[in-house]
Amino acid sequence: MKDTIFKMQTIVLYAEPEFQPGASHYDQEELRQLPNSQKTITDFLKVNPNVQMGDEALAAGAQGELNATDISIHGAMFYDNKFLLNNVNIGNSLNPASGSSDTAMNAIAGNSLSATVNIDLLCELEVLDSNVSAEYGEFAGGVIKAKTCAPKTAVGEVHGSVSYDYTSSDLSSFHFIDEEELEDFEANDSTSYQKDFTKQGLSITAYGKATEKLGLSLSASRRQSDIGLKSSFTDEQDFSQKRQSDNFAANMYYDMDDRNQLKLGLYYQKDDNSKNNPSMATSSYKSSTENLALDFEGIHQFDALNLTQKFVLQKQSAAKDYASNAMLTWNASPDKDWNGAKTASQGGYGDLETSQHNWQYNVKAVFHPFVLADIEQQWTIGTGYSQYDASWTRLENGYMYYLPSKSNGGLGTDTCTLNNGVIDPNCDLSYSNGGVQGQYHARRYVYEQGEIDLTQDRWNTFIENKINWNDLIKVRLGLRQDYDSLSKQHNFAPRSNIQYFPFANDSVFFTAGWNRYYANNIFEQSLQDGINSFTSEERRASVASDWLLSNPHPSNGNVTRATLDTPYSDESVFAVNTRWNNWQGQLKYVNRDNHDQIRKDRLNSSTTDFTYTNNGQSKAETYTLELLNVEPLQLFNSQHKFSLAADYSQVQRNFNSYDDSMYNEDVYVIYNGKLIANIDRPAENFAQPWTIRSIWEVKPNNLPLTWSNFLRYRSSQEAMTKKALAKDQQFEYQGEIVKSSYSAGRIGANFGWDTRLSYSLNVGRNYQAVFGLTVNNVFDRHNKYIGANGRILSEIGRQYFADITLKF
Repeated sequence: MKDTIFKMQTIVLYAEPEFQPGASHYDQEELRQLPNSQKTITDFLKVNPNVQMGDEALAAGAQGELNATDISIHGAMFYDNKFLLNNVNIGNSLNPASGSSDTAMNAIAGNSLSATVNIDLLCELEVLDSNVSAEYGEFAGGVIKAKTCAPKTAVGEVHGSVSYDYTSSDLSSFHFIDEEELEDFEANDSTSYQKDFTKQGLSITAYGKATEKLGLSLSASRRQSDIGLKSSFTDEQDFSQKRQSDNFAANMYYDMDDRNQLKLGLYYQKDDNSKNNPSMATSSYKSSTENLALDFEGIHQFDALNLTQKFVLQKQSAAKDYASNAMLTWNASPDKDWNGAKTASQGGYGDLETSQHNWQYNVKAVFHPFVLADIEQQWTIGTGYSQYDASWTRLENGYMYYLPSKSNGGLGTDTCTLNNGVIDPNCDLSYSNGGVQGQYHARRYVYEQGEIDLTQDRWNTFIENKINWNDLIKVRLGLRQDYDSLSKQHNFAPRSNIQYFPFANDSVFFTAGWNRYYANNIFEQSLQDGINSFTSEERRASVASDWLLSNPHPSNGNVTRATLDTPYSDESVFAVNTRWNNWQGQLKYVNRDNHDQIRKDRLNSSTTDFTYTNNGQSKAETYTLELLNVEPLQLFNSQHKFSLAADYSQVQRNFNSYDDSMYNEDVYVIYNGKLIANIDRPAENFAQPWTIRSIWEVKPNNLPLTWSNFLRYRSSQEAMTKKALAKDQQFEYQGEIVKSSYSAGRIGANFGWDTRLSYSLNVGRNYQAVFGLTVNNVFDRHNKYIGANGRILSEIGRQYFADITLKF
C-alpha cells in the first residue's frame, strides 16, 4: 500500500503579552500601522507614556535629518538607556552627547544610538521602563529590545515585502515665531533651518524555511535625504547635502532537535553624511557612523533547566573626513570677501576616527519551577564577560589659525614668499586698513596626529527567584553585580518587586518594587584624557620666519577625567492594574533618585580647565494612567482598538548632559532676576510636565482598509529664554564678566494629531499591494519648543508622507 502524504497548513500561535507594570510590548502590525514617518525606533516610542522625547524631536528646521532622536525614560539621561537588537547592544558608548554638529576640532557628532535602525525590518519591540529584571544591567533609564523577524512559513515557501516611502519639504508646512525665525528659514543657509529637502527610502525583507529544521531571513534598507542649502558666498553657489542610512540583517534559525536550537545573526548599519558650512570656503566634509555585529545564541533544554548562551562580536566606529585640515579666519579683503562680513573663514578640522571593538559572552540558566510548602519557586542564574577596546585617532595633523590682529600678530606684510621661494597660502596682500597693508597668519594651534587607546574588561553575574503563593502573592527577588576594569568598582544592584492578587487572577492586582540600576559605561570621558597632549601653540614673527613653539600645552578648553564613581539610580514603583471584561487599566507611580551623575565642572574660577565630576544631581517622579481594550470592539460594521494614557512628570536636574559645554560658556548668569553659577541652572530638556496620548485604530469589516490615529497633548510649561546683556549692562563678579540673562517665558500647550491610512489590494494569487498615506499634525497646529540656545522655536506643521509596499 502506497503511503499517502498530507500537507497541513502551518498554524502559528501567539501568546497575548501580560499587561505588567514596567513592560510595554509592540508587535509587527503596530510597528507598521502606527504613524512613524522617521522609521526609527525612538520616533515610534512617542506612543509610550513612560518615554519623553527631546525638545527638538519635531523641530521644523531639522526635518531633513534621518538619525534617531534621543529619548528619556523616567527622567534619566538619553545616553542611560540600553538599546538591544536581538542580543546586540546598538547604543552609542563612544560619544553619545556630542550632538549633531561636527564643528569641533577633537570630537565627532554622536547621539544615543551607534547607527540608525529602520523599524520596517523589525517584528517586535519591547520597552522595559521600570521593575527591570536583574538579568539586565548597564543602564539607568530603560531597556529597549528590538527583534528581527523569524520565519514562520511552510517549508519551501519564501515570503517577504518590498517597500518605498517618500516625503519632502514641498509636502510640509512651516510656521514662524517671529521675523527672525522667518528670515532664518528664508535664508536657507544653515543646517539648523532646512527649508528644502527630499526624503525617500527602500526596504526589502525575505524569509522562509529551507527545511523543517532550518529557517532563514534577510532584510535590507536604504533611506536617503537630499538637503539643499544656499551659500553665503556672494556668487550664491548652492550646496546639496546628503544623508544616507543603510541597514542589513541576515539570520539563521536551526532546530538541531527538540531540545537544542541555534540562532545566528549578522547585522550591519551605517549612516553617511555629506555636509558643508555655507558661510565658509572649502568646508565640505563627510561623517559616518557604523555598526557591524555577529550574534550567536544557543538554547538548550535539560530535564531540570533551560540554558541559554549568547556570544556577540561587534565593531562600532564614527569618523569625519574634512576636505581641509586647516581652519583659517581672515579679515575681510578684496581677495577674502566671500560672505560680505567683517571676517571670512575657510577650511576644516582634519580627519578624526573613534572606534570600539568588543566581544561578549553571557550564559543564563532558568531552572524549572518547583513547589515547596505550597510555594512555587523558579530560580534563574546568569553570568557574563566582555572585553572592549576603544580608541580615539587623529589621522593627520590639524591646524587652527587665529585671525590676524594686534594681539595675534600678522598685520602688515609686503610679501607672501617664504625663504624657499614658495608662496605662503596663509598670506593675503590685498588687505588694507588704516595704512596697514597685507595680512598673514602668525599664530596657530597645532593638533598633532596621534591615537589614544584603552581596554576595558567587564564581568557580571546575577541571581533571581520568582516566588508564587497560590496565585495570591507573587514575589521576584534578584541581585546583580557588575565590575569593570576602568573604575575597578564592584557594583551591587538589588532588584525586587511584590505583587498581590486579591482574587487570584488579573482582574485586580497591586505591585510594589524597589530596584537599583547602574549606568552604562561611556568611553568619551576616558578618551578625553590625553587629547590635549597632542595640542601645542606656535607663533611666527613674519612670513619669512619659521614657526616656533610658544606654548607646548595650551590650557584653554582642557578636559580631564577625575576618578569617577559609576552613576546609579534608586527606583521605587507602585502600581494598580485592573481588567474588566475587555478593558485593561493601570495606574503607576515611579520615583527615581539618581546619584553620582557625571557632569563637566570648571576646575577653579581662574582657569578655563574642566574636569568630569560626580556632582550631577537629578530626581524624577512619574505618574502614569493607561486604559485600553484587549480585543477590538465591533462598532458601525468595523473593528476598533482604543488606548488612552496620561502621564505627569516632575524632573529636577542640574545638567543637560555629561558634556554640556553651554553650561561652561558663562561662569555666572542672571537667572530669573538672580545671580547664580551657570552650572547650577536647572536643565529643561526631557522635562515635559503633562502629556496625554491616545491611539485609535479602525478596520472596516468589508474594506481592506486600516485607519490609525495617534493624538498627543503636551501641557504648557515655563521656559527660560536666554538673552545677551548689552555692553553697558554687563558687570564683573568673582573675576568673571556676567554677559547673559535668563528670563521666564511660557510655551503654550502643544497638540498634534498624526494619522495613517493604508489600503490593501490583491494583485495576484500570492501578491498584495499596500498603499499608505501618513499625515502628521493634521490640524497644522503651530506648536513650539525651547531650543538648546534658549530661544523659542517652531515645530513642523502639517506633513504628508506616502509609502507603497508589495507583499509576496
